[in-house]
Amino acid sequence: MASHKIMTFFFGVILALSVPWIVHADQPPAPQSPIVINSNMLGFGGPLSVSAQYSDRFGTSIRGEYTQTLGANNAFSLGLELGSDNQRLGATFAHAFDKHQRIKATIEHLRQGTEFQFSSGKVDETLTQNALGFSYQYTGLDGPLNDIHFNLYYADTDGKALADLRFSTETESRFVLFNNQRNIAGSETMGASVGGSVTPWQNGRVIFDLYYDDVDYDTWYIADQDRDGLGASLALEQNLSSNLRLNMLASSQQTYNQYRVGLARKIMRNNARPLTLELSGTHIEGRNSLADDDRISLGVRLGWGRGAKSTNNAALSLGNWTAKPAVYIPQVLAIVDEKTAALVEVNKTMIPSGSTIAASNGTVTVSGLEPLATSPILSVTRNGVAIGINPAQFSIAGNALLVHSLNLNPPATYVVKLKETDSDNTFVTIVTTVGSVSVNSITIDSNNSTVPPQVPPTVSLSNFDDGGCDFFSFDATYADTDGTVVDLKVFRNGTLIQTITVNAANGTENVRVSPSNGDVITVIATDNDGNESTVATHTIVTNCGT
Repeated sequence: MASHKIMTFFFGVILALSVPWIVHADQPPAPQSPIVINSNMLGFGGPLSVSAQYSDRFGTSIRGEYTQTLGANNAFSLGLELGSDNQRLGATFAHAFDKHQRIKATIEHLRQGTEFQFSSGKVDETLTQNALGFSYQYTGLDGPLNDIHFNLYYADTDGKALADLRFSTETESRFVLFNNQRNIAGSETMGASVGGSVTPWQNGRVIFDLYYDDVDYDTWYIADQDRDGLGASLALEQNLSSNLRLNMLASSQQTYNQYRVGLARKIMRNNARPLTLELSGTHIEGRNSLADDDRISLGVRLGWGRGAKSTNNAALSLGNWTAKPAVYIPQVLAIVDEKTAALVEVNKTMIPSGSTIAASNGTVTVSGLEPLATSPILSVTRNGVAIGINPAQFSIAGNALLVHSLNLNPPATYVVKLKETDSDNTFVTIVTTVGSVSVNSITIDSNNSTVPPQVPPTVSLSNFDDGGCDFFSFDATYADTDGTVVDLKVFRNGTLIQTITVNAANGTENVRVSPSNGDVITVIATDNDGNESTVATHTIVTNCGT
């Protein structure tokens, strides 16, 4: 994929480089200035700009930019941003073929520490991104257009695999332990734009562009996150007076929407050393789970040396154009990629009063037992068959029985026989069902008899359909071999959202819920004996709302 996009990008660059020769094939070439650096050129031409930028996401950064013309036909610009969570280095080189045509190329390295919101919580990670851009412009047109221009860019963003993380949710009636598989998906992005500018009124210029972007995210868990399509931007540059200029921009691309407004005021009009104060504010709306950001910048721009008084206008124009890089991506193009599944579910209404559940692993500490003897676990049965005593499944802490839910093997009914200090026996029955390890009930019997095992109902999910953006639907098929299923409970991320009454031994119900990408849906069937059954959870995948 990477080699394909890179080859496409460079093919576009080669094609663009041929445009000047095609356009002016019947004209003699304009005289070119060689790239020669001498004492008259060093330190002159500018401009130099320094600014401070505050970002909601990345904090404060200091930005610096220096642009230098090399004769009348060449220029370069260096840009630097330094902050605790934002470091950017960019370089641009431009060449003018003649008074109408010019090209520039920019290479950019970006390193940002940013926040990613997973189901298990937020993480801060530092990622890097490298980008390359190329622009061509034809200026000085006679007619409604001042210029036409087009741009190509390519960006490669690193991703990062993160360790799985467990987290739990708990309500008055239910505890759920989840496992969150986490990945920060990097991307490979390529785009192109074409546009122009017009002067519809005095002292004003409108710049418009049409974009095409193709973003491929390196996801492991969530499918259909890639984006490609058209976008557009509209910008206004308006001189409000001889000393004050207004700049505005609105753009929409596959990666983000951007809105910016800025003011530039000349505070020193000395032709030899013009000084401008610049203030701007930017709002960025991330798309496809990219984060939003708000930024404000305040800085000064200084033109050095001979400035506008004696420098060729064409060189000044080339220098100003070079100061705007051919590629500038505000933030690393990386998104959250995850898969969440329930590991343990405990019906809190069906365990002894005073029992507790460990948030880290779902272990149930069963309280309310009679005083226990030393080494009180006498035997364990599973579905009526004796099995060995496994401390990884059942152990003792003080006068409580620890049920290590993660290590149980559902569906099963376990009966743990305990010896009391008075030599009587206590039986603790644990009913589990499949899907995640679902502890449906824990009961205590101190009458020297076991509780007859009951067969819980079953339920399975199938025929998933996102139904467009209006709903997400699926079939829930249920059955109970020793009774009837009373109802189906539908949970979203551990929270009850629907109860469907069925009162039948078996059947299928079509369930509809609102679509929300990444949400975990769980369905539980309850029979007339109070037994419950869960199934493997299903994670909704939909493109709606992105």
